[in-house]
Formats: sequence, C-alpha cells, structure tokens
Amino acid sequence: MSGGELYLPLIAFFSAFMLASILLGEVARRRGALRSVEEYYLAGRTLSKIHFFFTYFATTYSAFMFVGLVGFTYLYGVGTLGFELIYLMGTAALLSLLAPRILEKARSLNLITPTQLIYAENGSRAARYIVSLTYLGFMIPYMSVQIIGPAVVLSFLGLPREIAILATLVTVFIYVFYGGLRGVMYTDILQGSFFLTIAFLFAAYLAPGLASSQPQLHTLPGGFGYWSLERFVSLTLPWIFFSITNPQVLQRIYMAKDRSELSRGILMFLIAGFTLTLLMVIAGLGASGIVRVDLRDPNQITPYLMVNVLPEWMALALALTVWVAALSTLDSILLTLSSVISVDILGRTSVRVGRYSVLGIILALGIFSYYTVAPVVILAVASSAALLYLVPIIMLTLFEKPSGKEVSLLTLTGFITYIILFILRNTAYPHPLDYASISSLLITSIIALIIYARKKTKSN
Repeated sequence: MSGGELYLPLIAFFSAFMLASILLGEVARRRGALRSVEEYYLAGRTLSKIHFFFTYFATTYSAFMFVGLVGFTYLYGVGTLGFELIYLMGTAALLSLLAPRILEKARSLNLITPTQLIYAENGSRAARYIVSLTYLGFMIPYMSVQIIGPAVVLSFLGLPREIAILATLVTVFIYVFYGGLRGVMYTDILQGSFFLTIAFLFAAYLAPGLASSQPQLHTLPGGFGYWSLERFVSLTLPWIFFSITNPQVLQRIYMAKDRSELSRGILMFLIAGFTLTLLMVIAGLGASGIVRVDLRDPNQITPYLMVNVLPEWMALALALTVWVAALSTLDSILLTLSSVISVDILGRTSVRVGRYSVLGIILALGIFSYYTVAPVVILAVASSAALLYLVPIIMLTLFEKPSGKEVSLLTLTGFITYIILFILRNTAYPHPLDYASISSLLITSIIALIIYARKKTKSN
C-alpha cells in the first residue's frame, strides 16, 4: 500500500473532523462561551467529573503517545513503560495532595490564569512577568512541534505537509476563537473518545507480535543500551511534576465544579492514562516482533507501520488519531497562553482582548511551523524541564504566605540559573543529564525551604 493511495480518503476524514470541531465551537458560542472572561477561559468553573476527565486527559496526552512512545518502545523496550508509569505515579501523588488546595485557592482568589497562583496573593511583579514569559518562550515552540510532528506523519500518506499545518491552525483557531473553553471541552470529548478507541484497535492488531519481540527489549538498559540511569532521570524528572508546572493542565484544576467532581475526574484520568500507556507499549513491542526495520529515529516507526504493516482503514484511522491528539493538546495550550497574555501581561480582563491574543498566537505558530529552525526544536524539548524551577514556588504559595519579595527572589533565582546552565549545556558542555533543570529546581527548593522554616519559626 502506498501513501498516495490514501490521499482522497484522508482528505475526506480530515474534512469531516474539521467540520465537526467547528460546529462544536459554534455550539459553545451559543451556550454563552463569550459571556465573560471566567466563562471563556474556565467554562464558568462548572466542569463535572466527566467533562473534567475528558479535557484533562485530552490535554495531557498528545500525539507523542502514538508516535514517540510507540517508537521508543519499538527501539528501546520496556524502559519506556517505566518512564511513563513514574509520570503517572508522580501525577497521582501531586494531584491528591495539591489539587484540592489549588481549587480552593483559585475560587477564593478568583484566579483565571496559572501564573496568578504564584503572584496574586503576594503581588510579585517579577513573578508575574518572568513566569508569563517563561510560559510563552517555551510553550509556543512546543506547540509548533505538535503541529509539525503530525504533519510529517501525514505526509507519509500523501497529504502535503503545508496542507496539514494549515488545516490544523485553521481548525483550532475557529473553535477556540468562537467557543473558548467550552468549545475546547466539547472537542476534547470527541477527540478523547476517538483516540482511546483507536488505541485499543491499534494495540490489538499488533499484540500477536509480542511473543516474537526481541529479548533485549524486555530488560534494561533495553535496545541499543538506551536506558542509562542519567537518561532515565533526565526524561522522568520533568514529567513527575508535569501536573503543576505545565500551565494548561494546572489551569484545568480551576475549572472543576467542586472538590468531589475534581477527585472523581482525576481518578478516571489516572485509570485511562494507565490503560493508554499500556496499550501503546503493547503496540510498540508487538510491532517489533512483526517487522524489523533499520530505523533509529523513534518518530519514524509509526509512519512506517501505517504505510507498510497496517490495513488501509487502520492507517487512515491512526493518521486521524495522531492529528486529533495534537489538536487536543494545542487547543488547551492556546487558550491558556491567551489568558496569560491578556490577563498577566496586558492586565486586561476582556474576552475581546483574549480572542485577539488567540489570533496572535496562531500567527506566531504559523511562523514557527513553516520556518522551523534548530533552536525552536531545542526549546520545545526543554519546555517541561524549563518549568521545573516553579515547583517549590508553587508549593510554598500553597502551604504558606510568602511575601512579594520572597516570591520575586525565588523566581529570579530559578529563572536565571536555568537560562545560564541551559545555554552552557547546549554549547560549551553537552551532557545527557539535564543539570540545568535539576540545578534550578534544587536551588529554588533550598531557598523555599529556608523561607518556609523561618515563617514556621516566627509563627511558633
């Protein structure tokens, strides 16, 4: 089967899904999505457990699961499962401890943006602008890679890269611009249901190859000796704290109707996340037992399977799934960054300003996606690691009431430490261990603990 044979069916699939997403955006607009800033960004803080589950799940799991994770498992083995399960365990621990506090603080302070969790109570201007710029500087390149990755996959099936990029940008823009968070939530339900279904079918089709998969893939350090301790730590550490450092998932906690709905939605997410992870690992190991190819890039494995191994209907469905998974991540980050620009940077609580911010981000994404250069890719890979210095700052604001000066000190120290070491790591001293993010996390943690201890001593 050649990729070109799938061109017309792929266009039909794309068109149908684009139309459905745009119609859901219009439904959201008619239900009051543009009524207020709180409605536009947080759906009025009324998400039930089902709505919370789908939007949190679809936001968290991107096209990486179907492309990167399958490819990693195919080449490097079960270490990939450990990497993902540690993320899930970290998420479970953090959300059980912190999510109720975050929800309570968001409601009591009427928080809209994730940045406000850090500065709203203490008035730190340094935190307000530095954290906002950190989000923008690292998340926009990350979003562009979310667009480029599926476009490359779809090009294997005959869809031109430029058309895939344009279709993605236009679709996301329309339903986010007109539907706000409600538009995102409705499409997340559609997208999440679709890619969970395809994940089951994809894994089931490749599972018979498990018995024939190579023995080294079932042990550590895995294929090509990939899973060294340093690499494992560098990959897992940022993801352990993903649920509170990445702005789009942190902001979702604000949206739950109440604590009970939040807890149940989180439990549903953890079950679905574990299931999806297991399915993609089964798919990767199963594929390694069915066909061996001389490819060393994990991102090329899924496209190869689509063109050479999977039946036509499944290749089409998987291509659409990769695109849908990217959409469900892009729309959430797009809306969150819009809130950061309009509320945190411009100081405007206006739906109109927020919608224009969406347009501005879409234009920036178009530029990044069409004219990608190496530094953009480096920034995208570093996106989660760059936000690690925020962990102790967020923890301190949740368990104590630091002053504006203390929060400013923490923010400036963490940000400057990371930037300096990041530049050195990628120029003068390349190393598999991400000491830039680890160092910034350790330094801000020590300062935060000193501040916490001093405040406890004074209160006693």
